[in-house]
Amino acid sequence: MTTLPRSVVIGTNAADQNALRRLPTSITRLSGDQLERANISSITELARVAPNLSQSDAGLRSFADTYTVRGLGNTEFLSDPAMVLYVDDAPFGDVASYTTDLLAIDHVEVYRGPQATRFGKDAEAGVINIVTRQPTDKFEAEASASEATFNTQQYRALAQGPLLKGALGLSLAGQYAVSDGFIQNTFLHSHADEREGFNGRASMRWTPNDNWDARFTATGDRFNDGIGLVSLAGNPRQTMSDFPGKLDEGVNSQSLRVTRVWSGLELASVTARRDFHLDPFKFDLDFSPLTGNTSIVKQLEVQWSEELRVRPAVPGEEWNWLTGFFFSTTDNLLDQRADFFVPPSGPAASDVIDSKVESETYALFGECTRTLWNKLDVTLGLRLDGTTRKMRREHTSTFGPPAPIEAAGSFYNAAPKLTLGYHLTEEIRLYGSTGLGFKPGGFSSHIDPPASPKFNTEKVWASEFGVKSAWLDGKVNANLSLFYFDITDYQVEQFAPTGFNVTIASAPSATSLGSEFELSARPVAGLTLSGFFGYTAVRLDRFTDPFTGTTVRNTHPPFASDFNAGVAAQYEQKSGLFGRLEYSAVGDTYYDAANTPSLKQSTYGLLGARVGFEGKHFGLFLFAKNLTDTGYFTKKVPPLNAGAPGRPRTFGVMAKMRY
Repeated sequence: MTTLPRSVVIGTNAADQNALRRLPTSITRLSGDQLERANISSITELARVAPNLSQSDAGLRSFADTYTVRGLGNTEFLSDPAMVLYVDDAPFGDVASYTTDLLAIDHVEVYRGPQATRFGKDAEAGVINIVTRQPTDKFEAEASASEATFNTQQYRALAQGPLLKGALGLSLAGQYAVSDGFIQNTFLHSHADEREGFNGRASMRWTPNDNWDARFTATGDRFNDGIGLVSLAGNPRQTMSDFPGKLDEGVNSQSLRVTRVWSGLELASVTARRDFHLDPFKFDLDFSPLTGNTSIVKQLEVQWSEELRVRPAVPGEEWNWLTGFFFSTTDNLLDQRADFFVPPSGPAASDVIDSKVESETYALFGECTRTLWNKLDVTLGLRLDGTTRKMRREHTSTFGPPAPIEAAGSFYNAAPKLTLGYHLTEEIRLYGSTGLGFKPGGFSSHIDPPASPKFNTEKVWASEFGVKSAWLDGKVNANLSLFYFDITDYQVEQFAPTGFNVTIASAPSATSLGSEFELSARPVAGLTLSGFFGYTAVRLDRFTDPFTGTTVRNTHPPFASDFNAGVAAQYEQKSGLFGRLEYSAVGDTYYDAANTPSLKQSTYGLLGARVGFEGKHFGLFLFAKNLTDTGYFTKKVPPLNAGAPGRPRTFGVMAKMRY
């Protein structure tokens, strides 16, 4: 029978891994060791190992980033995330507040397809579920230091163990990273994209007996960075801004997870708070020595959430179920100012937006599985969701009279889902699912009257068929899935040709169809071969620009890559010698709904390698990324005619100690 997995799995025991393998949905799972071997230290790099996951990195930490799965994703600023991030059972709010660094990780799971009936926060496209390492009764300590091209340094440390054996444990993890950057400001004779950041996490786990498990986690991040954007009209690794850009960001979070087993049921409560503060994000609007063209953005987001779940403590032979309640409240305050130089009069123009958007979400969710004939699992799921939003905005501009807006509204949705799983053999499992996913509507704080600030809920009827298989006693594993999405009111963020008006306009209909394939093999002892391929054909049937009235048909939505793929060969000797060679590719990606050629990133590939030695207590590694020094952009920004260039060829060395 199918076992519904815990949202958080502490450890990597065989039973938990088997539950994930048996789950009838598409998942890519990587342990902390696998992430380290692949030299993946950020969620922005997960697209190198997970099919049909596209990530557009603006070079500004998580600010203005997008995550797209099978053609569905978030917009840069205004919509809810379609790909939701969970860390230790606590959901994050807007993508702008996502943590990107992977610090002291037990494992990561990438769920693809709607997950509205399994997780508390609505997830239209999927979930990135991160589980960090937790303290045990064994004391552990690790430290690592790395040095790479562009004076890039990273220092990490972890210490965890028991305060009271069998009952109370403490885990402390931290990271400090700094880099000069690779973008030269030829006007100021400095580096434009220098970076400095600190991350810290403290976790305490209390297990007084087998029926109680309580964990409190607190995190803190602080970043002081330059700006990783350049003009598309110039050298992609140079800029000529008249002042150094700045991105200062502070984040802190607290979460309490309490699990209680009582009368054959497992009761879980997860309470979380997250505070994201951007103050300021300052950059040059024209990327030139001209003075006066300056933008300063400040943002504060405070999120509270509560998730309650109930499930059987021991899964039944024929029946299994999960039910839960989710609540979240988010306050998002934005202060944006732009100053312009208008020849010949000088810097006499300005545009200022002050806004506050308040959101509340209530949801009931759950699913129930019935196993028939020990072969067929039938799962019915349902989510009932209500989101209420309020927006207040003041807009003052040299170019027109003040334009205040107040708006409020509610968005109610129901998402049913049917899933069938068939155990052809113990090694081969077939599954199919069909159901509804959605991303709630909302309001744009960057649109002036008489235009309406409201945009509609995006909905997708998602169907999937797949097979998961293991061969030769588990030495070869292969997964294949096919999917088809019928989408209505596809949310597209559109910028005005002039000024700072931004809104979400809905494409009435869109379709997405594609396939995914994952393969891993261990042909001989120590050698692992792996590969994946994800293909997505997503098209907007028709989209009308709300500012110009121009209509385009059968175009790619922004940020969704045609495909991604990767292959890797990894060899480890018992002596501790290690080597890995990998190649990943990303297909054509457009950054506007009109598919403007200059705003397209063509297909590119990246070659990486890692070699070294790791003993019981010490490890030393050499690594390289983008060995062929391929030039590409991780994102292009239409209104600025700017982009974030990808990192050039990088060489580095890392030393690690463990006790």
